Amino acid sequence: MTEKSKPPGYDTDALAWKLAKHLLEDFRPFLDKSFYDAVSSAVDDCNIKVLRGIKFDPNNSNLSVFELKVRYQLLDLFKKYSFRQDVYTPEEVLEMSKKKFLDNQARLDSFVIEETPLVKEIIFRAKGHIDTILGDFSKFDILERATFGKKSSVGIPKRKACEGERLEAPITGSCAHIDWFTHLYGVWNKPAYLYASERAVLRKKPLSVSIDTLEAVLVNKTWKSKRMIMPNTTLGTLYSSGLGKTLEDRLRDANYDIRHLQGVHGELARFGSITGTLVTADQSLASDNIVVALIDRLFRTEWASALKFGRLDKVEFYGRVFESKTFATMGIGFTFPLQTLVFLGLLLAIRDYCGLDDTTVVSVFGDDLIYDVKMHDLVVSVFPSLGLVINVDKTFADGHFRESCGSDYYRGVNVRPFHLGESPGEHPHRCLTEAYLYKAINGLRRRWSDLEVPSTLDFLLEEVFVVRGFRKPLVVPFDFPDTSGIKLQFSLWEEWNELLWPGRCSDGTPRRFPYLGFVPDKRREDRHAPYLWLQLRVPSTEDLAANRAFAQIDRRLQKSGVVLSDKPQSFSEEKSEETFRSVTTGRRHRRLLTLIPEQDKGIFREQSGVSSNWAP
Repeated sequence: MTEKSKPPGYDTDALAWKLAKHLLEDFRPFLDKSFYDAVSSAVDDCNIKVLRGIKFDPNNSNLSVFELKVRYQLLDLFKKYSFRQDVYTPEEVLEMSKKKFLDNQARLDSFVIEETPLVKEIIFRAKGHIDTILGDFSKFDILERATFGKKSSVGIPKRKACEGERLEAPITGSCAHIDWFTHLYGVWNKPAYLYASERAVLRKKPLSVSIDTLEAVLVNKTWKSKRMIMPNTTLGTLYSSGLGKTLEDRLRDANYDIRHLQGVHGELARFGSITGTLVTADQSLASDNIVVALIDRLFRTEWASALKFGRLDKVEFYGRVFESKTFATMGIGFTFPLQTLVFLGLLLAIRDYCGLDDTTVVSVFGDDLIYDVKMHDLVVSVFPSLGLVINVDKTFADGHFRESCGSDYYRGVNVRPFHLGESPGEHPHRCLTEAYLYKAINGLRRRWSDLEVPSTLDFLLEEVFVVRGFRKPLVVPFDFPDTSGIKLQFSLWEEWNELLWPGRCSDGTPRRFPYLGFVPDKRREDRHAPYLWLQLRVPSTEDLAANRAFAQIDRRLQKSGVVLSDKPQSFSEEKSEETFRSVTTGRRHRRLLTLIPEQDKGIFREQSGVSSNWAP
């Protein structure tokens, strides 16, 4: 079987239905007859409309924890998977998502914040909390933290996104951002500005080009909805990243560390599912619903001005251009910390209004809210008055089910289901199909033990055998990606000895093992200066210590004859046919070429590596 050949008769829709059938058989002893018959009928007929139409109540008190988890898994299995013949066609999903966004924009156009005494007091208290967290504004904080984004920006597609490309003329930005780059950032980081100016002269192009409209696009989220992102201009990413990191640092100084809040929310959701004292709340179109008027009311003038400076209000949405009331959408560097700060300030204000003390649980991570149940009535009353919409389908204040930040708990037990990923395409090459199956196996085993889903795992393993041309599946440690092989602890290798081998050679050195790795396409990079400046600005004490430790490990392995070829690198080098003579030694050498990866472009390929996690 060649690298790009399609496995005979392989069809991801067929895989999905067989997967559902095996899961149903594994769970059959724990399902009542009526529910089993309903799901079985839909699966046997491959009727996705009927399957998606079966209702599920996560707070069904008549079910045991395991029964609820089993039902939740069966009905939520295809949340992120779209069938070729689904309830809605891709065109219908796109149109529904467009309509939802435009209807919400129309609502915001006519929306005015209610000026009731209650709303005024909540805003007043929230502004005090936000001001305490932020403190004094300093433009130098933004300059110190400003870096270009890693993804696409206006004029730079994702595959070409890199530090060298950001400073290639013409650089996109609004008139205000171009002025900021020229007269403020250009003075702060003069080498970068001079480099960009020289590149503009060499390319005979203007240094910058003014952009006054950002294009909003919809990308896949679930089988029935899409989410909107809006790539910023190149200079917009520079400014908004600096502002976003400043907000994150101020939140961290106030003991709201965004880097760790996702795990904290998982634990709070677990606690709330046991005690019933906490609410986990979600919002619809949360970032879209933060309007300019709300920012003006909640932030001190200098902070509000700095936030406004980072946005463009004109949006192009599938051929339609309009002035958006949304303050910042996803894709803008400061949107996530801004959401966290706004909703945190409002919840703290509501806590104070309810007469609750500082020990009362209030936590926010983006648009995920967790707060004391005593605050809930006021939250659902005040938030709509500010233009914010609580998603009642994903908000849990009663019963014993709680959901937040990817953690679903029922009576203290994690019942989060496994979701089959989006299809890799109609004609995926062999390694892409293999990676898809590994991801499914690892995702399933993360939610269920091998003894709970034996038939399903056997089926997926057989699929891997077939795709690999009846060779044994690859087995990897837990520090490798889900797509690289079946994850397994070294201590369990005896149970899977038909797949795995001991982790060390007879001389004690780590044994190399095969795994499936993504190899990005690479292109030559001759612009070295921007990467040097970035590296000189970014490293912290922790980074340097980690790099030194990694280098020591690498040297020890090299002494044993093992070279770490799979450690993450941004650059690689190879010798070209071009030669030059050294001015020091007079010897002739081959010139080294610097290669950088292209994002989201490449192939999966079988490689070999080592891991400290497989060192008994």
